[in-house]
Amino acid sequence: MRAGTTLVFMSIAIASLGQGIAGADRFEVASVKPNFSGAMGVRIEPSRLTLRNLTLFGLICRAYDLQAYQLSGGPKWMNTDRFDIEATSAAPTTEKHILEMLQALLVERFDLAFRREQIEIQGYALVVSKRGPKLKPSLAETPPANSMKFEPKDGHHVTSRHSFQHENASDLAVILTRLMQHPVVDRTNLRGQFDFVLEYESLDPAPEDPGERSIFSIIEDQLGLRLEKQNVQAERLVVERANQPTQN
Repeated sequence: MRAGTTLVFMSIAIASLGQGIAGADRFEVASVKPNFSGAMGVRIEPSRLTLRNLTLFGLICRAYDLQAYQLSGGPKWMNTDRFDIEATSAAPTTEKHILEMLQALLVERFDLAFRREQIEIQGYALVVSKRGPKLKPSLAETPPANSMKFEPKDGHHVTSRHSFQHENASDLAVILTRLMQHPVVDRTNLRGQFDFVLEYESLDPAPEDPGERSIFSIIEDQLGLRLEKQNVQAERLVVERANQPTQN
């Protein structure tokens, strides 16, 4: 297979997981319907999940916390047909548990089955710059809520500002993976927890606007780290079976 794809010698027939899933791992009430409104939305609450106008591709990415490059296979309609999901749990729970229940729901209603494989693709290694890291050791004993906000700048530019506390270098690599939608692996060898702020106007490695800096220069200037292009290992889910959802 191209790009050094290495199959994990195990196929996971997810439909079989649907049998014997404990009640605590299922929504108490769940509705899956085709979307005809065109309105899109995602809302995760302690005892309620609302997803609107998402394809099955998007639902799987949401449920399993995947980037687009980490999902392949499946029928053509998986990328075109759109659905609404409304579901409630028996009691308030964590976002992680809500997403686990969403996984079970996709198995049950879409007859979903897939296998996992390891692939080698172009990504980035996060390394320390020549001038050294600019991450401040965290003073917090427990991680507070991180924050993100968007601020206008220069009349037409918009700055995204992410504030992070009590995160380690591996956490930062995960954050950058989600922001850039490309795999980033931690090769900094930094230990400990850190507080840092990341501000940027564009995630483009080579923005067309001369007034915008690339994400590479921003990470080096603000965090004292660099992103180096490298082939990295990543996990991919390959959908082997999916059917139109069953009736509610």
